[in-house]
Amino acid sequence: MTIYFSSQNIPALQNLTLKQRRELIQKAEKKLSVPETLLLNLIKLGILVPMFLYLVWLDGWRLVLPPVFALMGYLFIYRPVFYSLINKRVN
Repeated sequence: MTIYFSSQNIPALQNLTLKQRRELIQKAEKKLSVPETLLLNLIKLGILVPMFLYLVWLDGWRLVLPPVFALMGYLFIYRPVFYSLINKRVN
């Protein structure tokens, strides 16, 4: 299984402009099945809920850490899973 970190890396979308890629991704996202959508939403919750819990408990400069980890989780966990699911629908 290939891991895609950007929509430019998806073979079917490589030669398209950013606007065209966004339109195709939105259409493909609407075609996702319920379990796939549930999986994506659970991943989002798994990234966001701990961040907000730690924001309540931490103070000072450590308040910066949860958003940084949430951003990394989004970029390195959510987006690759999202693009791999979308890749099946774009082709």
